[in-house]
Amino acid sequence: MLMLTLATAVAYIVESISAQNIIDKLREDSNNAIILDALNNADLVDALSGEGPFTLFSPDNEAFEALDEALVQKLAEPKWKPQLQDLLLYHVLGKKVLSTKLEEEITATTLNGEDITTKDEPLRVNEDANIDDSYVDIEGGNGIIHGILKVLIPTSVGSNVVDILEGDERFSTLVQALENGELVDFLSGDGPFTIFAPTDDAFDAIADLEISVPLADILQYHVVEANAHSSTLSDGDVETLNGESVEVLVLDDSVMVNDATVVDADIIANNGIIHAIDTVLIPDDETSEPSSSPTPPIVPTSSSMSMSYATTESPTLMSYITTNSPTEIALSMTMEPTMESTMESTMKPTKKPKSSKSKSSKKSKSSKPSKSSKSSKSSKPSKSSKQSKTTSKKSKSKKSSKTSKAEWTGKTAKKITLLDNSMSTSLDIDSMSTLPIDAKIVHHNKDHIFGRPEEQEDS
Repeated sequence: MLMLTLATAVAYIVESISAQNIIDKLREDSNNAIILDALNNADLVDALSGEGPFTLFSPDNEAFEALDEALVQKLAEPKWKPQLQDLLLYHVLGKKVLSTKLEEEITATTLNGEDITTKDEPLRVNEDANIDDSYVDIEGGNGIIHGILKVLIPTSVGSNVVDILEGDERFSTLVQALENGELVDFLSGDGPFTIFAPTDDAFDAIADLEISVPLADILQYHVVEANAHSSTLSDGDVETLNGESVEVLVLDDSVMVNDATVVDADIIANNGIIHAIDTVLIPDDETSEPSSSPTPPIVPTSSSMSMSYATTESPTLMSYITTNSPTEIALSMTMEPTMESTMESTMKPTKKPKSSKSKSSKKSKSSKPSKSSKSSKSSKPSKSSKQSKTTSKKSKSKKSSKTSKAEWTGKTAKKITLLDNSMSTSLDIDSMSTLPIDAKIVHHNKDHIFGRPEEQEDS
């Protein structure tokens, strides 16, 4: 009878120990107060209380206190919860690994998708996060804990959305487009930004598509000013940076953005989130409809010059992206002087242009994005890219808000240049008019660096 009672007691103790998960084990040591607080703020307590198995590399309080204060304050804000989750999941493996296995210098993938490596003598994670010899192989019912003396830093902490795109070969075309569309500085700012990022294959699929929408408008149509994790997305329209909305549809096994499918979700950066998509999003093209205004006739000048001109077709999307000067599209003109005009040109001295021509030229140049708009990270590019529309309203030239036009103001020219962003330029042709060509986030008061410490179960 005594032996049976003893066996029952031992079995009960073993069952009680195994019932404690790794979160329960963390609560037993006050030196884990900050990581418990961070896990609570990141809504990861329930996840790490699940079946597992897990291996948690747990930085102690001192390790968290050594972090940059600005980073800690940022990650304590509710809107940056995905970034806090990414940092913490970089400390978790989806399997149980004892310290004896770590000594074999293994490489393993964490729950945030990045790899860590272990090294021996001293036993550590990555290069300098030493294992705490006094807190190692702490077993719970769903995994194991190894204390470490330094917080592990994932890629997201030191990389903005542009850095992430530049480091991923799937987005080389998008990176080039962002550079030519003058959005790199803006998207390197504080954010938050959510980018629906077309892959190179998505761009290749429409390489020959003719468009008349400015490149900047297309790119801004892929950007939302929010920190939108896939878990917070729901059906509905979402306004993008260019002012138009995309339609988000959440399905059982995927997410659609207009006609595009998200093929890789939740790529975390320190100023936002990237969702890779398989189709380039094209905003509504008001310039695709034929203009009701007839092409103006060519009016002979006093020099009786006969002229012929040819306009180019709408440029392709890739021509915007791959040209060295993406905002410039050449429009050629052929000049055929008559005998009379040739005689006049040889007999009459060349007149200097009037001051009004100079003013017109200055107005045309002012439609280009200013240098300050290129370098500024705080101002929205939408304002900068639409600067030409404001300038155009003030000028004497008449044009629609999105229809590209060229202003004919001077006497003669062999080449004109159309700016796709400003949609306005000056030409030396006399007597001519215009020629159309969120999951809910709970944030605790900040008693510790990541908020109020989680209360014990018995309280």
